[in-house]
Amino acid sequence: MSLPTSPEVRQEILNTVKGGMSTVEAATKYNVAQSTIRKWMREISSSTRTSTNELQKTRKRVQFLEQVILELVLEQKAQTYKG
Repeated sequence: MSLPTSPEVRQEILNTVKGGMSTVEAATKYNVAQSTIRKWMREISSSTRTSTNELQKTRKRVQFLEQVILELVLEQKAQTYKG
């Protein structure tokens, strides 16, 4: 079993791979298993997808609420002019 990799080194490895270095090269350079680096990359990808989905859902909710507010304001103005 290998020693834990510090968060700083892990981030450096991930940045290096994102920057174009292969996982094989990074594994050799940082003395970390290639499978570990691939696992970290999958975790980032999964996290990014989750964040993107949450952002899309939030945007839809905001758009819906803006529409509801607009309808309420227009309804209130129409009642004011009738009254």
